[in-house]
Amino acid sequence: MSAITVNVNPKTLVWAREELGFHLDDVANKIKKDVNIIQDWEMHGKDLRYTDLVKLSKLYKRQVPVFFLNDTPAKATKPKDFRNLSIESKGLSPDAMLAIRRTKRYLDLYREYTPANQLAEQYKWVQEIKDHRNNGLEQALRDLLDVPIDEQKKRKNKTLKFWRNRIEEKLGIFVFQFPVDSHEFDGFSYIADGVPFGITLNSKVAEKRKIFTIFHEIGHIIEGTAGICITNTSRDTQQIETRCNKFAATFLMPKEEVATPSSFEELQQHADELGASKEAYLIRVHDLKLIKDSDFNKYMTTILQINKKIAEEQRQKNKDKDGFAPRDVVSKSQRGEKFFDFVLEAYDANRISPAVVRDVLDLKLVGLGRFDR
Repeated sequence: MSAITVNVNPKTLVWAREELGFHLDDVANKIKKDVNIIQDWEMHGKDLRYTDLVKLSKLYKRQVPVFFLNDTPAKATKPKDFRNLSIESKGLSPDAMLAIRRTKRYLDLYREYTPANQLAEQYKWVQEIKDHRNNGLEQALRDLLDVPIDEQKKRKNKTLKFWRNRIEEKLGIFVFQFPVDSHEFDGFSYIADGVPFGITLNSKVAEKRKIFTIFHEIGHIIEGTAGICITNTSRDTQQIETRCNKFAATFLMPKEEVATPSSFEELQQHADELGASKEAYLIRVHDLKLIKDSDFNKYMTTILQINKKIAEEQRQKNKDKDGFAPRDVVSKSQRGEKFFDFVLEAYDANRISPAVVRDVLDLKLVGLGRFDR
């Protein structure tokens, strides 16, 4: 029996590949085809084996019907890249491009099903906070989130889950997280298409760093300069990155709450009280000129050694892990409760189709909604 062949839109093949940042050689290696064959498909779109098209759809994480569209979909707008990249950098990986694509897709879906006046009301806080610029943006944000510093210090309020839920509830900002190579970026904010706004975190970095990144990205959103960031400590970072780092540090570690540590153990204790990382607290102390350069360098060396050891232990732990988390737990962890609940509520109200639910939540429908009641 001869193989089934199909004709597709060649421009859509190019679009799908470039949306994930793959080169022709990457695709050829992954689906075990000569690069000239891939190139011919993208030039003419003719006589593809259907089984090869299925392989491409899985690689590009697109549904097969997409490749038969007459009109090629628009490219996702990438946030501005604020990372300190070297000349040799190859740019964003397919995992990073997928995180950007998902973020745009989820925000587009919420915008499509939410009245414009509701969206405008939801984000009035941005201008209101800007109006408080002279009196302190950080305190204005703290008041809006309704988290006095004493509340922040409580054990249950030092978690990513607490801050994520509060930000989604009070600010209407969606907070997503997806696994991306830990050296590529800490997170990015997405405002390219207007409201609603989103922040996407790299789920592979440490929790306290994620919390700092969230507030760094809120700084970007307030400034209207959203982009892809590494919240590092380099003194040669761009001015915008420096301002956003300062905004996050000032919010999480107000000046009046920062004390000079007399030992490394005391440094760790002070950082833990505020739910900040040792590295972030040390930098804050140094920026406030509460510590000598020699002590800063000594403590930072110790922190980097500890972080390296923890990272290695975590890699080994992940390697040895036998169990797995249920898919619904993973889906909600990646998309956040606000978006996850929005999709299910829209599904229950017959406003979105089962296909959309499967697409955006990456879940089967059993147990999720109206078909099971």
